Parts: sequence; structure tokens; C-alpha cells
Amino acid sequence: MSHSPTAFTELDDQALAIFQRFGTRWTMVVASLIEPGPIRFGELHRNAKGISRKMLTQTLRSLERDGVIERRVITNVPLAVEYTFTELGWSLCP
Repeated sequence: MSHSPTAFTELDDQALAIFQRFGTRWTMVVASLIEPGPIRFGELHRNAKGISRKMLTQTLRSLERDGVIERRVITNVPLAVEYTFTELGWSLCP
């Protein structure tokens, strides 16, 4: 089986993109907290010791933008938001 140099370059680019996204401190912490199942923002903030609300929001938005997690608004009173992995997110888990 032969591989073209282009195929390896594309694979390397994908691996680099994944490492850049998950290679940050808070991304790994947040992903590990989401992995067991749906979790709310407040619970994420309590369990991710030392993260500011601003940094947590930025990390969640980044993961959502990359298609790794999804944000679901629960229309209870008061409103709540849950985060969970998408199919892409699950595919990145070991």
C-alpha cells in the first residue's frame, strides 16, 4: 500500500490541529469533565479548579466552534445549559 506525500501532509495537519486544540491546559480539563456525560456550566466551573468563568466560557465556545461539543439549553426555570460531546468529540476520546 503506498501513500502519497499529500496524504501524509493532510494527516499531519489534522494531527497538529487536534494537538493545538487539546494541547491547552483548560481544554483537556474541560474535555475530561464532559467525557462522562452531559454536564452543566456551574458544575464544570466548580469541578475545574482554578478556572475563571471567562476562561471556561472561552474554552467551551472554542470546543463548540470546532464541533467537539454541543451546547443544549434546558428551558426550565431557571434556564440551564448542558454540554456534551458530539460524534466528533467521542471519536477523539481514547
